[in-house]
Formats: sequence, structure tokens, C-alpha cells
Amino acid sequence: MNIYRERMNVDLTPDQRALVKRAIESGRFSHEEEAIQEALALWEERERRRLEILASLDEAEASLARGEGRPITEESMKALAEDVKQRGRRRLAAERCVGERGRELCRGEGPRTGVMLTARWP
Repeated sequence: MNIYRERMNVDLTPDQRALVKRAIESGRFSHEEEAIQEALALWEERERRRLEILASLDEAEASLARGEGRPITEESMKALAEDVKQRGRRRLAAERCVGERGRELCRGEGPRTGVMLTARWP
């Protein structure tokens, strides 16, 4: 039973026809309609995500208009970059503290500060 009231004819490019044919030959789809339905479902999903992004942008612009933003300056960007680097260094140092058998614990910022706590289980 066809759930669509109207039938729509669509002309595909030769490359699109070849893609659909390969998908059917490989067993990915049984019929051309399935391939087109999949393509449309993916298009719908992409469009939904696009609309979500646009709504987020609208909200961000409204937030800025309400004065809820914070100014971005060269200094604030340098501070942000330094913060990201420090967090990365701490994470790397913590990962390096884990011993071969995963039984060592590390606290602090690692070798740079000299603060290290090691615990071993029997």
C-alpha cells in the first residue's frame, strides 16, 4: 500500500543513479525507493540539526543583547589559552603518574611541583 497520496518523479544525475544501483547490488537496499527514503531521512536530520544551530545562534545573539556576554580581548584570549595549556599539562602529568600495572596514584601537578603520592597494592 502506498502511503503517499501523490507520486513524485525525480530525475537523478548519472552519478546518483549509479550510487543507488551499487547500493542495491551490494544488498544495502532492495529497491530504489528505499535508497531515496534513506537519503531524505538523512536530509531531514541534517535540516533539524541546522535549525537547532540557528536557534542556538539566535539565543546567543539575544544573550549578548541582554548584556550577558563577556568581552573578548587579546588578553582574555591569552589567559584562556594559558588555562587550557595548564589543564592539559595537569592531565598529561596525571596520566604519566599511572604505573605500568595501573597501581600508582599521583596528586598535584606532577614532576613540576614535586608533589607526588604513590600507593602500591600487594
